[in-house]
Amino acid sequence: MKQLEIVVHCYSEVIQAYAKMLTAQLSSMILWPPKKCNVLVTVCGTPSDELTWFVVNKFAERFTIRHPVAVRWLPFEKKSLFRRAIGRNAAFKTTTADVVWAADADYLAGEGALDAIANVDWESIRPHEMVFPGNYLNCNSHAEGDAEIERITAGEVFEPNIWPYHLKRLKLGIGGLQIVPNRVAVRGYLDNTKWTKPREDETPFPDTDDDARYRRTICSSVPIVVPELRRLRH
Repeated sequence: MKQLEIVVHCYSEVIQAYAKMLTAQLSSMILWPPKKCNVLVTVCGTPSDELTWFVVNKFAERFTIRHPVAVRWLPFEKKSLFRRAIGRNAAFKTTTADVVWAADADYLAGEGALDAIANVDWESIRPHEMVFPGNYLNCNSHAEGDAEIERITAGEVFEPNIWPYHLKRLKLGIGGLQIVPNRVAVRGYLDNTKWTKPREDETPFPDTDDDARYRRTICSSVPIVVPELRRLRH
């Protein structure tokens, strides 16, 4: 059975909605657990962020030893956390999973989504390629996404409304939808570049150009079909 690792950042000390979105993401794996793969969700956070830590702990309790999903906390100082590539690089280089997904907390994996990622013919993916979902279901507007987020209680299992979503097509692997096999992941995520050096200040995620830089190092993005992948637009 394939092993999938999902690497996601969450910081909710300033905006608590991010802990709510992480709650929704982890809830989707309670509601629609994978049947053909095991999943590890690695949450990059910072020790002072008590709400995100609370969410991770609550779901760690729900993902029992018999559940195909587990969640772990990977802590960083803020100057490192806010360089997203640092957390991704640390997780990628040490992963033992067959497949690694650099994700964002606003993506929800519906029925069959995680299995579809695991079932890709990963042996055919070349060392200079990544895969990405060719489309996903997006909230129709920011207002609808914000209304969904408002319904979420951090740490409590959340079931999303199905109706306020429309199909969003993609042409390349954007920041939260970059998926690579183990042999690519273990080379790191922009390892030994300026993107994996801590910031000089503690401004939360002032730029996310690292994903575009990583995509260019990979050279080629291959679309795949991932059913019921949803995004909380915000």
